[in-house]
Amino acid sequence: MKPLDIALNVSLILFMVGNLLDMGLLLKLQEAIRALRDVRFVTLSLLWGFILLPGLAYLLTVVVPLEPPYVIGLLLLALAPCAPFLPPMVDRARGDMGYTAAFMLLASVATVAYMPLAVPVLVKGFSAGAWTIAKPLLFFLLVPLAVGVAIQFRSASVASKLQPIVKKATGVDTLLMLACAW
Repeated sequence: MKPLDIALNVSLILFMVGNLLDMGLLLKLQEAIRALRDVRFVTLSLLWGFILLPGLAYLLTVVVPLEPPYVIGLLLLALAPCAPFLPPMVDRARGDMGYTAAFMLLASVATVAYMPLAVPVLVKGFSAGAWTIAKPLLFFLLVPLAVGVAIQFRSASVASKLQPIVKKATGVDTLLMLACAW
């Protein structure tokens, strides 16, 4: 593997972990819980994120002839309905961070539970076990988010001091990632 490929892989991991840690440090647990009590929000999030959009992606792979790697990539993207860059986008749009946090919590937990079951069904010839699929999702999605939430819950002042540092480091990493990918 070339040094540039290694740098891209490392920066991609730091991008995901940094954005989720940032979200956790900003997350007011009470706001997320309030949003998670909104039955319509939770129902629509689960319906669109884990049934309709993956179904649409699967249908697209049946209708449009694609090479197998592109089929697999499209299906994997469809099974993970939340991108790590959602918080900065919502923040920039001045959206509701409580609902964003709730969606990220919901999507992270559902993705870790759902993807290991759905991937072997949707991706023909895929032979990895559920734990092989769940392990990176758990460590790169849930753990950074949970660490940030725990810090915020334990000490809001520590979280408010760490968050700008994490945000700035993640921003620098994003530029590095883009430079490596280009």
